[in-house]
Amino acid sequence: MDRPLKFFLTFIAALHISYSGAVEVSRDPSVLNVHVVPHTHDDVGWLKTVDQYYYGTNNTIQHANVNSIITNVVNELKTHPERTFTYVEMKFFHMWWIYQTPHVQNEVIDLVKSGQLNFANGGWCMHDEATTHFMGMIDQTTLGHTFLKNTFDYIPSIGWQLDPFGHSATQSSLLTSGVGFNALFFGRIDYQDLEKRRKEKRCEGVWSSSPSLGTNVFWGLTGSYGGNYGAPESFCFDTLCGDEPIVSNERSAEYNLDTKVREFVDVMIRQAAQTRGNNIMLTMGSDFQYENAYESFRSMDALWEGILSFQKAGKLENALGHFKSINIFYSSPEKYARVKYDENILWEVKTDDFMPYSDCKHCFWTGYFTSRASLKRLERVGSSFLHAARQIEAMDDNTDKLMSNEESDIFDLDDAMGVIQHHDGVTGTSKQHVAYDYAKRVTHGFQRASTYAAKVLGRLLGNSDIELKICPELNVSKCDISQESTMELGTDLFIVAYNALASPRSDVVGVPVSIDASYRVWNLMTNVEVDSILLPRDNSAGVANSSNFVLYFDTGDIPAIGGVSYRIEMVEATPSAISSTAKSSSSGLRGSEDSLILNNGDFNIYVDRSTGALERISRDNLAMDINVEWGFYHSYHERLDGVNDGPQPQGGDSTMGTGQCIPGYIDYEGDERKWLLGDNSLQFQNSGAYIFRPQESDEKPTLVDQVVEDVQIYESPLVTEIRTQFSSWVKQTTRIKRGQPYVEIEFTIGPVPVQGSEGREVIVRYQSSVNNGKVFYTDSNARDFIKREVGKRNTWDLDEYQPVAGNYYPINAAIYIEDEDNSLAVLNDRSQGGASLNNGVIEIMVQRRTKADDHRGVDEPLDETDGGMNHYPPYGDKQRLGNGVIISGTHRILMGGGFEGAKVARSNMDPAFSPLQLFFGSQPSGSDVINTPFQATYFSNVRRQLPSNVMLVTFSRVYGSFNEFLIRLAHQYAVDEDDIFSTPVAVDISDLFARHSVVSFVEKTLSANQDRASWEAKKFLWNNEDDRKPSFERSLEGGTVVQLNPLEIRTFIVTVTSSKMNDQSSLEEREEISQIIALE
Repeated sequence: MDRPLKFFLTFIAALHISYSGAVEVSRDPSVLNVHVVPHTHDDVGWLKTVDQYYYGTNNTIQHANVNSIITNVVNELKTHPERTFTYVEMKFFHMWWIYQTPHVQNEVIDLVKSGQLNFANGGWCMHDEATTHFMGMIDQTTLGHTFLKNTFDYIPSIGWQLDPFGHSATQSSLLTSGVGFNALFFGRIDYQDLEKRRKEKRCEGVWSSSPSLGTNVFWGLTGSYGGNYGAPESFCFDTLCGDEPIVSNERSAEYNLDTKVREFVDVMIRQAAQTRGNNIMLTMGSDFQYENAYESFRSMDALWEGILSFQKAGKLENALGHFKSINIFYSSPEKYARVKYDENILWEVKTDDFMPYSDCKHCFWTGYFTSRASLKRLERVGSSFLHAARQIEAMDDNTDKLMSNEESDIFDLDDAMGVIQHHDGVTGTSKQHVAYDYAKRVTHGFQRASTYAAKVLGRLLGNSDIELKICPELNVSKCDISQESTMELGTDLFIVAYNALASPRSDVVGVPVSIDASYRVWNLMTNVEVDSILLPRDNSAGVANSSNFVLYFDTGDIPAIGGVSYRIEMVEATPSAISSTAKSSSSGLRGSEDSLILNNGDFNIYVDRSTGALERISRDNLAMDINVEWGFYHSYHERLDGVNDGPQPQGGDSTMGTGQCIPGYIDYEGDERKWLLGDNSLQFQNSGAYIFRPQESDEKPTLVDQVVEDVQIYESPLVTEIRTQFSSWVKQTTRIKRGQPYVEIEFTIGPVPVQGSEGREVIVRYQSSVNNGKVFYTDSNARDFIKREVGKRNTWDLDEYQPVAGNYYPINAAIYIEDEDNSLAVLNDRSQGGASLNNGVIEIMVQRRTKADDHRGVDEPLDETDGGMNHYPPYGDKQRLGNGVIISGTHRILMGGGFEGAKVARSNMDPAFSPLQLFFGSQPSGSDVINTPFQATYFSNVRRQLPSNVMLVTFSRVYGSFNEFLIRLAHQYAVDEDDIFSTPVAVDISDLFARHSVVSFVEKTLSANQDRASWEAKKFLWNNEDDRKPSFERSLEGGTVVQLNPLEIRTFIVTVTSSKMNDQSSLEEREEISQIIALE
């Protein structure tokens, strides 16, 4: 090498590069830069409710006080400008912020500007990644980012998913790269994967998880690569920990600085040996730590000073490995990512996900994919309604007076949905009283938002006579308005069906009615009577005051982002409707001697005439054998005496023992030391809220026999139902509806019978003639489909100890199998766990009831009962009350041709997530056939429907502006899923505004907190071994037309001309626009 050049490079390598902060980072590869990141992880509900955690109440369960944590950290930062702190959960920070004085707020603003106080993730919570839908993930992230932008003009640049129990492809591609993050850090990955990575120096890298999007993000492990996110063993200085503080006074008998320095240096050198480069990050903090921020910072200060002074005195010469010196300082995740980027290391690329997660041989965290099925359904209902409510609010001209989202009538629902996305919320892994609190928050927010939305819809339709309401319990055939209106002659029932999708749709909907009578249903948009059918209802769930009958009717086409009104009138109160319109037995129905053939105009289903069992589906030239089985696994239960019988240990070496799955492994989710020694996990790992473990590792499910004599079949041209009972606690309705491309399986499960300490994991199996071998596909948060193969992991050779539980994966929207002839897809109505463990079989877990705790911290069996449970000691005995809960749910079965699994699943995922929202009202009957309280009988808020492969993810007002809207558009197909729909599509943004003209628009990142162009100009382009590129280039077509590439979500702030809608002229304008849309 040329000598001047060599001298120049040596000179450059020795430079110290200054970043935000008091200490400079060395580029000299012989210097180990240690970035110390003080942080706290504050669960937005887990063992205590959100309010209990924030205010520090109910400490008999767990000591935690978030209010004190934030206050004391801020005080320490103010007096020590060299210190830094990272905070994450904006729900808590918002609670704290709004009660601070202007003086304190200004001080905090200064701390943020100086870089001392920084925010990672910045969402309302740290959302889960296995049981969340992308809509909820986007909403909660946006809520937090909006608060940070409006309050501090702060834009987070780092993903910080420390605690979720596995990590999804969507988290990488959408919720990291999409929101403008340069890196993503987390703690938990499979223990086998972790062991291999530590040995091979692969604890950091680049993640490119979406073939369609081609995004690259840097990812790294936290917790000194020990499997979690806390301080190294013996160095947790929080008062919740049992570790000794640093005593630097040499005259004291408790002096320990010398020992602690050498131990800590050893930790740093070992961590540096497990990654690449000369920068490492130490995460100093864990759950609800820094309540005594003074003591934590004091010990850390003393330790850093000791390290530097020992180094200066030459006392560490033989302790630094291949490094010559250590440069240790307070830092932040943002600063660390910047330095790692500047190292310009060529990183390995990961292309799959980090699912499922296990922390020892028999410890697969796959149970929580299904835990608390009712809460998971409530989350999906709330998220879907929030999607619609935002649109309806955007149509309300009165909202231009709102200066912030907190003034909105839908904010409580937005807040509640942000909270429940937490990784101990929708996961079902909280204590029972916390789960009730989540449900209460969502219910309250739903009630307020739906009341508001009903009023806006009334104004849109020019209604002044009746009050519209929503019925949140339609899924169990309960609606006070419709039932009261159909108790006798003399009252008309009115329904407004709102379609939140950007394409017209039709459906067959069911309305609870009180009596068996003759009804007529009028479509008030067309002034035509529509087809309807009355069917009796089996109240399998035992819901009090639910209806005995359901009136189904065909909605006809409902315009995009619009609604249509209907009138239901009782013609005669004589009980003759059912017998005249539907057959209630198999006699006389079409088919062979053994099988019935039932048709909905789209396909045939073949049903066993005697049992009602589904046998076959056929359409055109396609046919597939299929049948439905119900069963259960026995939950593993061997409780270890004395484990987790009281309040949970918190951090430090209280969670450490001599036998971890991996040396140095620390799990703050619970005390695992009692059973991780050697093969003790074989004996002591129970199945519980987190863990799914069948009694035998390779257990075959116990099937539930069908009760043949209880088969009921109701056939009509509009809807056909086959009702079967498999036991006293498993009931199934197979339903086909005219014009709908799926078979609907409605199930009612419970109370799940248990005896003693034996729990049950309830499953449904769809057995088909599809020859899929060991391969199946599950969605990642309803975005990419991920290929799964039984017994295989893409990045290491799996030692398989749990062939059932270890092959379960999260299903947020759909699972499918396929071969060259047929495809079978099953869509669910909430997040669940599932697999294809046998050829041709899709297996989904729908309910869990365990009688033992799995020792991951929640300290409760997953044994939900209808009477709740007593208080915890010392106020009660925490005993369960009543019987096991009963849950209801639905699956949609879709069939396609060869290798069309993704295509058929995609075709129905949006309608499944966003069903029609029905609003009800009533008034005395009139003599006129066209009697209606509405001046306008239908409406649409868009000028023209969007392409069918595009979803309008968000249509909402920008608060504080009278003429700006937040728009998100999503391409709903990935590359190579369909010849037509998997190609780029052009969307004219002006088509979204029926009453406005578009003046301008600017593209934003996903959470809308910065311009997309600004982010593209400054984002990190990580050097990696396989630099994936998007399949298509991003572009603006020109004017108001934008292009969406496969699976791309684009976010815009759109400025429009101002227009009012609540006067007569605008009402006439809406009618004219709606007529144009209907004609198109």
